Amino acid sequence: MDVPKEVRRAQRGNVQAFENLIQAHKVVMYQVSKTILTRDADCRDAMQESILKAFEKIKTLRDPIFFKTWLLRIVINECNLIHRQNKKVTDLGDFNVPFTYEDGYERIELEQLLETLP
Repeated sequence: MDVPKEVRRAQRGNVQAFENLIQAHKVVMYQVSKTILTRDADCRDAMQESILKAFEKIKTLRDPIFFKTWLLRIVINECNLIHRQNKKVTDLGDFNVPFTYEDGYERIELEQLLETLP
């Protein structure tokens, strides 16, 4: 496939040309996203957002020769964004709350119950 030619066609609004470009680069997009993100779901989200942004902004690409670099830069930026968002979310399983057992209340309740017995 002649990538610069497909890019020019996509820039003119040819959706099939854009799909061809994405199909040709989807493996490398996944590989790049997997190096930054660990979860497959996050990788898929990053790829999906990257494809959408690339589709919306393909007309801003000045030199069609650099399509792959441009696309991978979008993927990296999306991965970094998702990574930053995931850092803000804390899994409750990460917290080790020490278990404290106070038997003082139970002893008092037991003594009060015993006192009520005849």
